[in-house]
Amino acid sequence: MSPYRNTPQRISFHPFRLHCEVPSCRRWFKNKSGLTQHMRKHHTNFSCSRPSVLTRTESLNRSEQEEHGTGITPPAAEHVAAGAGHQDDWPHEHDDGGGHQEDLPHEHDGATSDEELDGMEVEFIGSGNRVYRNYHPGLTGALPPPHVQKLPNDWTPYHSRLEFEVAEFLFIHAEMPAKKIDTLLDFWAASLLPLGGTPLFANHKDLYCMIDRTSVGTVQWENFKIRHKRNVQHAPDEQNEQDEQGKLIELEDGEDGLEAPWMFDIYDIWYRDPRQVVHNLLGRADIKDEMDFVPYREFDGTNEQRRWENFMSGDWAWNEAIIRGDPSTAGATLVPIILSSDKTTVSVATGQTDYYPLYLSIGNVHNTTRRAHRDAVVLIAFLAMPKSTREHASTQMFRRFKKRLFHRSLTRILQSLRPAMTTPQTVLCGDQYYRRVLYSLAAHIADYEEQALLSCIELDPQLLWVVYGIDGDVTLIKGGFKDHLVDWVERYLIQTHGKSAAEKVLDEIDKRIAAVALFAGLRRFPQGWHFKQWTSDDSKGLMKVYIAAIEGFVPRDVIRTFRAFLEFCYLVRRNIITEQTLTVIDDALNRFHLYHEVFRNAEVVTTFSLPRQHAMKHYPYLICQFGAPNGLCSSITESKHIKAVKRPYRRTNRFQALGQMLLINQRLDKLAAAHVDFQDHGMLTGTCLLDAIGTQGHNNHHNEAGHPHDASSNRSSGIDADKPTASYEEEEGDTDDSPMSVKAHVSLAQTHHKNSNRLILERKRARNMQDLAIELNTPRLIDTLRRFLQLQLYRDDDRDLEDVPLDECPLYDGSVHVYNSACSTFYAPSDTSGIHGMCREYIRSCPEWRNTGPRYDCVYVVTEPRVEGMLGLDVARVLCFFSFNYLGTDYPCAIIRWFDRVGDVPDADTGMWIVRACNPENIAIIHIDAIYRAAQLIPIYAAHHIDPGSVKPHESYDKYQSFYVNKFADHHAFEIAS
Repeated sequence: MSPYRNTPQRISFHPFRLHCEVPSCRRWFKNKSGLTQHMRKHHTNFSCSRPSVLTRTESLNRSEQEEHGTGITPPAAEHVAAGAGHQDDWPHEHDDGGGHQEDLPHEHDGATSDEELDGMEVEFIGSGNRVYRNYHPGLTGALPPPHVQKLPNDWTPYHSRLEFEVAEFLFIHAEMPAKKIDTLLDFWAASLLPLGGTPLFANHKDLYCMIDRTSVGTVQWENFKIRHKRNVQHAPDEQNEQDEQGKLIELEDGEDGLEAPWMFDIYDIWYRDPRQVVHNLLGRADIKDEMDFVPYREFDGTNEQRRWENFMSGDWAWNEAIIRGDPSTAGATLVPIILSSDKTTVSVATGQTDYYPLYLSIGNVHNTTRRAHRDAVVLIAFLAMPKSTREHASTQMFRRFKKRLFHRSLTRILQSLRPAMTTPQTVLCGDQYYRRVLYSLAAHIADYEEQALLSCIELDPQLLWVVYGIDGDVTLIKGGFKDHLVDWVERYLIQTHGKSAAEKVLDEIDKRIAAVALFAGLRRFPQGWHFKQWTSDDSKGLMKVYIAAIEGFVPRDVIRTFRAFLEFCYLVRRNIITEQTLTVIDDALNRFHLYHEVFRNAEVVTTFSLPRQHAMKHYPYLICQFGAPNGLCSSITESKHIKAVKRPYRRTNRFQALGQMLLINQRLDKLAAAHVDFQDHGMLTGTCLLDAIGTQGHNNHHNEAGHPHDASSNRSSGIDADKPTASYEEEEGDTDDSPMSVKAHVSLAQTHHKNSNRLILERKRARNMQDLAIELNTPRLIDTLRRFLQLQLYRDDDRDLEDVPLDECPLYDGSVHVYNSACSTFYAPSDTSGIHGMCREYIRSCPEWRNTGPRYDCVYVVTEPRVEGMLGLDVARVLCFFSFNYLGTDYPCAIIRWFDRVGDVPDADTGMWIVRACNPENIAIIHIDAIYRAAQLIPIYAAHHIDPGSVKPHESYDKYQSFYVNKFADHHAFEIAS
């Protein structure tokens, strides 16, 4: 007998003719279409297999049989029809803690056992059949039939596209205050009054009301309260008010007789349901192709080396799927939960105001998406920050209470995830498929103080600072580089030369740092680096130029220590880490431990038992467990602070700001989710104006040329050039969300320089080759152009270009268009990039930059395409970008001056290649397709007797003759110039 029905019942007449066949369901439907949609939504059979792919052996065998190397195309997915299921009967409470078991299996070292190969699926990814993945046979993320899409052109709750885009612009992009919104709407109403029209919104309240009515992306804020349990009786009214809806949690403590102010406080914690937040992340259509739903192990087919990239490529996800591998979870999708928390200060000048946000992400999302500011990291809570008087702040009881407060808060916040840690839960994903998901707590991104808090380690902040030099904010770069190595160099100089002489050396180092030539993304220190308020960006900026600045003032082993440390930091931040990379990481770590003994020998330090440096030895193991660290970096949390905490705080009136910040974040999430939803339905194509007039235009918000502003723009004019006294970002590149089609591409600016009357005086640019030769002081420029045309038009000519008589080379004496900049778009997933790993930077070549002097950037030029690294590249300085048309063909070109590479290996101490300036007359004209990207050169100060204080940044390439090719300029430069 069925457990769901005791006796058969007669079916009475009903206007709905078809009933659901699932015994526990009593729904009826008019037609088969309604029944089918109901079955797909509520009773999907999840036992269907994943889209079929070839086994590893079959894939490799078939690959060998391909005649022309066209690769393997896996068979198309075959979805099984929906059947009966009981997903509505999930239990709500479980006895275990959920997510982690005590008896873990033995540690896996990456090798695949015979049992794991049983049922394993293998699939080639990318082009060329070079990389393949072994997919886990257990939690396979099986796909049921797709979800039925909603009707197009549904702008609900907005009445039109215009209404939505105005709300989005005013609230997100302009961040306009309420009073200014009212003023703008008054102007709008005044302009429409003669026509009898009204504005889209009556006032700011009407605007906010419309945003609040948005249904997608809605996760309401909730709160609960925690206090220390004291042996006192509360008044009945007070007790009822505090215990309302069970929101008050009391933490007991075994000690009696002690009374402190913090015991009488009630701590308010605001949070959002993490289960709903995860559902929203999984349901995002804009990043549906940037998620992994199955744990996998990725290999390079050319050498069988393991590769680690995204979270699901690590051993933790694989082993977790083994732990969950029981029949009740077969075919489910593992969703690793990643948390991050970090205190942040939003106001210092008017009294310190701190907040303690908690963020959530999921391991299924690719690292590039998590770093690309695509809202894959979501604010879910503001934790409490208990305060006490100085008398009680350092007591063991108060520290224990803070620890328990933190853990109890996390327990309450995450409790909605607990049921689906053991029993799969049905979720609609962004690809419109329903999946059964299992949650598992995977990682918590935190500084050292919070790591100790999570591990229940008792810490005395005073002891940490005095003995270990730890102030709680521990990151590898700021902690290991700035707070340790840079500080040790200063102490070494003082101990060696005395304080007075050491200060002169430090001033000289400051001058060297300030004289470095401009480069996109380079943080500048015009007054030196000795200022009080340091950020992680300051530390990252200083480490790019510090080695060359201290060379000659410290022993060689100090330089080698910095080199080893920087190489370690750059290696572990690579987007893809291979077994060979792990070997190089170990080598860098060994060299660091070898060379940093110079500081102990000089009695600068007495011990290296420092948590920040100790953490470096765990990186290789953690990479194998969780994938490349750049997707779990604390810098992601810090960047999220700006959007989720600091900017919303600045929009408040500062009075009880937290409630206003919660509402602002909720509205931001609603608008972002609505934008994704409308875009997914093709409703945001073109501009609002073109859509209104019925014309299908193209959105040129980011044109293909990157629209780098030329010197005539306000960015170049220097009008808005705001230069802080401490440090500032010279110029940031852009991210590019377009798919990777080529590794690098360079294009000229959208418009060429025009000689017209302007409010700002500009230097006129040449309009023909004769004038350009005079402007650049290169008399042989026309001859160089003739040889360039000879090379472009007669590529089959076997003669050396210098052997071709000049009279045989084509002559061009027409007009030219001069450009002040070009844009380079290249694949650099290890840096801040788009979701597909593409970056965009600007290469400048202009006679005036921000009213400070000329700027002529350096570039990498591809001279040997078949050779990787610096042996296939040369470095040149761009004197001019120009284009011309010859015989109907456009030629975008660059006039360059070469640098000569010194030797065939990098410098032994710094690890950087050395180049020397060539004869000033040694110029060339190249097609811009030969340019890879911008390069940064740093003078070898120790080899010149020049006062760096007399050298301005734009004069650096002219006054010095030998340079280091700075491979530490960014992570992409490190990969190509190592």
